[in-house]
Parts: sequence; structure tokens; C-alpha cells
Amino acid sequence: ALSLGTLLLASDIPVFREIYQKHAIYFNPKNVDSIAEALEKALSIGIKDRERIIAEGKKFVNIYSWDKMAQETLKIYVESSDSLRQSQ
Repeated sequence: ALSLGTLLLASDIPVFREIYQKHAIYFNPKNVDSIAEALEKALSIGIKDRERIIAEGKKFVNIYSWDKMAQETLKIYVESSDSLRQSQ
């Protein structure tokens, strides 16, 4: 949602709070009223605030990258493999 330039509504669970920080509108996934309130909040945001929030979200999401993730994962695999070889 953030990378596509929309507001992000997310379940209020620790992992989403950790990842999205202030860049989401959170709701209790087990409470229909909470979900409705989050939707109402998203729909009531003024144009200027919406544009600002979306711009901040797009900037924020750029810290994540599939290339970076793949490189870091490969590095861990290589280091683990090297460690196993050295211990044998």
C-alpha cells in the first residue's frame, strides 16, 4: 500500500507496529468497530494531510528492498556454510 501511494490500514499487532511505525492507521483486528473507525479515519483525512502522509509513506518504504534482502540472506547462507566447513 505504501509503495503504491495509498494509506495503509493495518492490524494493531506488534510486528506491524515494529515495521510500519507511524506510517499506518492501526485497528484491532478482532473488533469490527475498530476496523470501521480506522476506515472512517482514513476517509476523513483532508487532501493536504493525505498527500503528506502518502509522501512520507513512500519515502519510508524505500528503506526496504528485495535486492538488499536477497543480498543479506545470501551473506548469511555463505557465512553459515563457511562456519560449518571450518568446524569439520
